[in-house]
Amino acid sequence: MSAGAVIYATGRRRVSELGGLARQMPISSLCFVVGALAIAGFPPFNGFMSKFTIYLALADAGLWWAVAIAVLTSLLTMVALIRPAYRIFWSEPAQPVPALAAAHEVPATLWMPMLALAAACLLLGVVPGIAHALLDRAAQVIATLAPGV
Repeated sequence: MSAGAVIYATGRRRVSELGGLARQMPISSLCFVVGALAIAGFPPFNGFMSKFTIYLALADAGLWWAVAIAVLTSLLTMVALIRPAYRIFWSEPAQPVPALAAAHEVPATLWMPMLALAAACLLLGVVPGIAHALLDRAAQVIATLAPGV
């Protein structure tokens, strides 16, 4: 959603044509970074516990090579998302682009859902039990549909 907000605000799609948007688009930049860290599985965001549980299960099974691959994949995910975030929001553009000077935060109808999802990433990371009832019921339904799997 944050990438869409940047495209909406600037009309640009290439990272090389963007830069320095954090001042003009603080909500979008915050949401982008929160989403990147959540996807990468960093604490205190929602992706951390699921990835940590996978790491522990792999270690318990003695699959240390798989633990190493899983941790490396998380780190690469973080780099793959934080690097463009830095280029888009905090570094200067490679070439002056007049459209960037006029860029501003997207309307509230666009940033409110982004902010709600970013807050949910943090909330579910800090208090993961709030989703337990919904997830437990979904797991029960799946278990009845696929017995023996």
